[in-house]
Amino acid sequence: MIPFYFFYELIKLEQKKIIQYIMKKRNQSIFLFCFLLFSLSSWSQSYDHSVGIKLGIPNGISYKHFFAEQSAIEGILSLKSETNYDIIGLSAYYQVHLPLVDTNAGLLYWYFGGGLGVGFLNYEEGIENQGNTVLFGGGNLGAEFVFDDIPLNIALDWNPSINLVKGPFKTFTFNQFGLAIRYIIPRRRF
Repeated sequence: MIPFYFFYELIKLEQKKIIQYIMKKRNQSIFLFCFLLFSLSSWSQSYDHSVGIKLGIPNGISYKHFFAEQSAIEGILSLKSETNYDIIGLSAYYQVHLPLVDTNAGLLYWYFGGGLGVGFLNYEEGIENQGNTVLFGGGNLGAEFVFDDIPLNIALDWNPSINLVKGPFKTFTFNQFGLAIRYIIPRRRF
């Protein structure tokens, strides 16, 4: 498998050097292209809708809808209570799902994507108001296991984000992970 440093090195290079770099690494580039092309044409996701809980950041109620075989939208309604404020948030991520492993128990997919979210804050009395609305953009990278015998999926993902408006939160947040457990309704029939 191609190491992650391949992508890291590619991003760091100046635009003028990208083509030269790809030509030097053409064997890895051809392999990556063929792998992605094969992945896109292989399996399809085995359900249309799922609903459940998501623990971590963001946490709340998770709903995922596949509108194409490998394209999904995940919406998360989150509620969070901190020491000095309460927040209610809504986020939506576009995700591309690609197959990773087919086992006897089910299918393991990996996915990537991005999206936007908004949060509304309510500060406790006596706390300086640093903004009532949070708007953020975020990435999404994870793995999802879909069971064959039961209508359930489990997903673990990483959700780095950037705060788009001034407020009480950090500008960049890279240490956000989530665990989702969802009930699949109804199963797709082929």
